[in-house]
Amino acid sequence: MVLLNRVFIESEKFPSEKISAKAAKEKGPGRPPFWEMVFWWTRKPLVTARAVIAGSILPDSTPVGVFERIVQLDKANPHRYNPEIPRDYAGLFREKNLLDPFAGFGNIPLETMRLGLKEVVAVELLPTAVVFLRAILEYPRVFGRRLVDDVKKWREWIIEQLRNDPDVQEFYDENVAVYIGSWEIKCPYCGKYTPLVGNWWLARVRNGNRYSRLAYMKPIQQRDKIEIEVIDLNKKYGLLVSRARVSKTKIEIKNNVENVPEQNIEARKNQAICLHCQNIIRYIDPETRKHYVDTKNLPQAIKNRVEPYIKYALKQYNNLLGRYLEGKTPLEELRQALARPRILVKAKIKNRDLEFEPATEEDNERLWKALEKLKQIWGDADIPTEPIPEYENRRITPILGAKYWYQFFNPRQLLTLVKLVKLIREAGKKIEEEKLREGWNREEAFKYAEAVTTYLAIALLK
Repeated sequence: MVLLNRVFIESEKFPSEKISAKAAKEKGPGRPPFWEMVFWWTRKPLVTARAVIAGSILPDSTPVGVFERIVQLDKANPHRYNPEIPRDYAGLFREKNLLDPFAGFGNIPLETMRLGLKEVVAVELLPTAVVFLRAILEYPRVFGRRLVDDVKKWREWIIEQLRNDPDVQEFYDENVAVYIGSWEIKCPYCGKYTPLVGNWWLARVRNGNRYSRLAYMKPIQQRDKIEIEVIDLNKKYGLLVSRARVSKTKIEIKNNVENVPEQNIEARKNQAICLHCQNIIRYIDPETRKHYVDTKNLPQAIKNRVEPYIKYALKQYNNLLGRYLEGKTPLEELRQALARPRILVKAKIKNRDLEFEPATEEDNERLWKALEKLKQIWGDADIPTEPIPEYENRRITPILGAKYWYQFFNPRQLLTLVKLVKLIREAGKKIEEEKLREGWNREEAFKYAEAVTTYLAIALLK
């Protein structure tokens, strides 16, 4: 019989509760900064990865204090510090290899590298994840600090090129920091367009127990259109805003009460309320074009046909959008679709604060002008016209009535994103040429350009 020596993770000394407490904090407010690069569903805390790897290598005779020093468990956020491995134990780590066959976002391989193991191999099937693994594990190790400066340099170059682009100058107001928009649908009862807004708040900023910024939108019915009024309580009440008592739809400031409008769309219920006629909008029978608020007492044949009106309207818009871009239907038909995008409010930065203004007719006309420009370049390989995979039923795309990736964006957004993709690619070529002039060989220059453009692409995704 051969007796195998136990490792530290198998001993009763392994401080699992302490590790769990640090892990919980790391998944919350103590998140590692690089986690903000991209949302990842199954990220495991770095402190857990470090503890499991170290605990699987160290013998069970290791003092608890040594283990905790290696993992940095005495720190509030251990992942912010490199492991401290005593000289007597360093050889144990240097002689080990680690294979992670499902590397994902790379937390286990990263901690393996920080612990100084001889070799780490990260395997991942998902191509997107492989890109992030290179950004986290490979490029910093190969190219070092220079990456930070070059990513910043070329980011600024891209922004400058975009700022000077004549299309961007035409379709965007340079002084506007943020546009806030929504879908509007044609009410099946009164025939007027009503915005769909799930949250009328523009700013609800709290510092400790006091509010520092309060502003909301208010819909105003004017003939056949819902206009937007901006209610900026900082302008209205000044410093009294800090004493406000705020709920979801009610603000009390001294003896005054402000009522924030309630949402007029509930996506889970497939229900909207028309801001003109106040009718509830729920279902449509596509065959007869009749509308229903409730389907309980309908004949089964009709029940089988009815669709939520909002989804039906969005699908119709997206179908018409595709037909317009392919030159099969006029723009005016798209503009009269049952659903269409609309900008409600724009925000400018003034005195280091946001100043909100209702969007103008000109602001919304820019969306349609951008669509005309988009039609001119339709067929460009950088426009994401690929179909969205339907591999699971929880995806958001059925709600949006979207079948293709490009349908996630309004025309102006899509046009700008295509330009950004091209600028990132152009930056990559310039970086490669720059490194060749500096005497790098072609393979090294290409690899470095790939590294810098990877981070630029991740920033675009962000």
